Amino acid sequence: MTNLKQPEDKLFKALFSRVNNMRKLLKKRLPLAILKELDLSTLRINERGFIDEELREHFADLVYLCEKKDGTTVGICLLLEHKSYVPPYPPLQLLGYQIQVWKHYIANEEKPITVLPILFYHGKEPWDNRPWKDFLEGMSPEFEKYTPAWEYILIDLSEMSDDEIWSFRVVFLVTGLLLLKHRYDRQFLLNHLEQLAKFVGQSGNKNDRVIFIRYVFAISLLSKKEVGERIFKSSRIMKTASAMEEWKEDVWLEAKQEGKQEGRQEGIAIGDYLRSMKVVQGLLLKFPGITNEDIAIIGGLEVAVVQKIRRELESKNDEKRQSSN
Repeated sequence: MTNLKQPEDKLFKALFSRVNNMRKLLKKRLPLAILKELDLSTLRINERGFIDEELREHFADLVYLCEKKDGTTVGICLLLEHKSYVPPYPPLQLLGYQIQVWKHYIANEEKPITVLPILFYHGKEPWDNRPWKDFLEGMSPEFEKYTPAWEYILIDLSEMSDDEIWSFRVVFLVTGLLLLKHRYDRQFLLNHLEQLAKFVGQSGNKNDRVIFIRYVFAISLLSKKEVGERIFKSSRIMKTASAMEEWKEDVWLEAKQEGKQEGRQEGIAIGDYLRSMKVVQGLLLKFPGITNEDIAIIGGLEVAVVQKIRRELESKNDEKRQSSN
């Protein structure tokens, strides 16, 4: 597998390095004739990586092995196209990848295996999915047999409806695919980030939460303040106090790290605010009658910040009391 650096790459790896997620994708997207030949119960990830420096500009890869029902083994390579636009000669780049795979086997004195290339595309432009012969000048039926077809399976995320994505019924897979599909759509993120955070929180997996937060920060369509507000404002997400604290801690750490890496103060500001809220909550639990001034002195905070946090907490408590009546 490739050492993934770009935000999309990391989310892609997190989604499809999980065998169950990959199996669900293959069941929905492979041609029926191929599915009939595969025993997907034998699907397993292969830690080898076949991307060289030239291909790394275009793709990130995940490599799986799977047994056919006749007992032979094939490679299934899922490639993420980095660029948001369509390259001029996609079949040529994919052939380069397949050749890398076969060279690797030959260099290790192993028999080359059949490789099924699957291209995962999530750009804006329509993908030009044609066989190699259609790109060549002077091609005619008499010359076709001397020209490899170099066909591949295309999964174009823009062609997947949201309903189809929801039908995968795996929390993190659904969340990740929706984020990848709508990463240019600010209004979608504003409207649905709260719901997506709820789904991720249901998994109880800290790594999933961190990957989710990092990707939302990285695409930069929403400010860190907007992200924080949408994650924390809904009591439906925060079913327990411990769940709330886990989300707060994750967002604070990631926002602060983003702020350091990018030289921005916005990430640090939201992180400091969440930490301040934690301090105020803790002091109010221990000393219910404590004044704002005393909280500010003990916590090293500004009185105005303490007043704002205290009003927010009191408002939330009032809402809880009203809903329980």
